[in-house]
Amino acid sequence: MQLEWLHCARCGSPQHPDAYLCTECLGDDLAPKLIPAQGRIESWTRLHTSMDPLFAALLPWTVVSIKLNAGPTVIAHWAGESPETGAEIELTTIVDPAGREVFAAVPLGADATKVQQMLFNTGTGIT
Repeated sequence: MQLEWLHCARCGSPQHPDAYLCTECLGDDLAPKLIPAQGRIESWTRLHTSMDPLFAALLPWTVVSIKLNAGPTVIAHWAGESPETGAEIELTTIVDPAGREVFAAVPLGADATKVQQMLFNTGTGIT
């Protein structure tokens, strides 16, 4: 999978979150570019409480901080066994219970096409 990401035409810096000006050189010529959806886990946490009733039923819930190989860092839902810092991952997008498109990460080589079902259709969170 590849992700469409804004990049600065002047310095080449990827922009996350999307911006009107480059966060590195303040250039205003930003255009979408495809980047690989692979990276490494920088850190992770397991949530045991949620104020959102949609997620409360799915606890415990694991989220990971991912440093993409192309540069940006993103936060993603984790779909797998206990994550390991430094592990290689594949990033995908899914629709969460509230209808928002969000990032989800799976171990590199796992079937990313089943992430939506793994996270939300099983009735339990990934532990």
